[in-house]
Amino acid sequence: IGNESVETLLKDLRRRFAGRDPAHLDWRLDPERYTMEQLAGRLRAFLYEEKAVPCSEPTNLQLRLCGYSAGRPLAEVWEVSMTGHACPPPRRIMDETSFGVMWDGQYEALNRLILGLGFDVGDALVKHGMPAEEVGRLQEELVRELYATLSVPAMPIQDAIDLARFLVETTIGFVRFAVFLPKSVGGAVEIAAITKHEGFRWVQRKSFYPADMRQ
Repeated sequence: IGNESVETLLKDLRRRFAGRDPAHLDWRLDPERYTMEQLAGRLRAFLYEEKAVPCSEPTNLQLRLCGYSAGRPLAEVWEVSMTGHACPPPRRIMDETSFGVMWDGQYEALNRLILGLGFDVGDALVKHGMPAEEVGRLQEELVRELYATLSVPAMPIQDAIDLARFLVETTIGFVRFAVFLPKSVGGAVEIAAITKHEGFRWVQRKSFYPADMRQ
């Protein structure tokens, strides 16, 4: 956003949440009372209202906030999405009763693997004679029949980590070798696990510094 990287901005926000920003002490989170909805609202206020609105250049950014509200037994996922100069209120895209694999960005590999259909299947059906007004209904029916279930609610955390790694690496490989897709996925893969009792923990993380300089 402007000349500030998203990584640095999120670390600035983390500093506020920890109560280490003297100018924004009211942003400090109470570990016993915060909610994911509150966090999503603060995320939008900081990145959009405080940073993006004063910036003359448009901002296109989508962030997903995952975790547990204080005292809650199960996790939620919230989304903050900025397009150009607009940013609607945060929306919850997975509630506590839901589970499963979610993906965004480059869809094609996982659409085919999990949904059983490529992104352009609608156009292909119309090309082969299906009335356009019937395509959406057929796609929904095909997804219900072809959907590949890769996770269960009580999935061990190590299996979930391995599944996340597999899905990311599958997408990277698919994009690399798909001749006509833009090479928009790649680089170092970072994985974190968020659990109720251990909180946020890095599982796999890139490093900018030699081993003897890390702390």
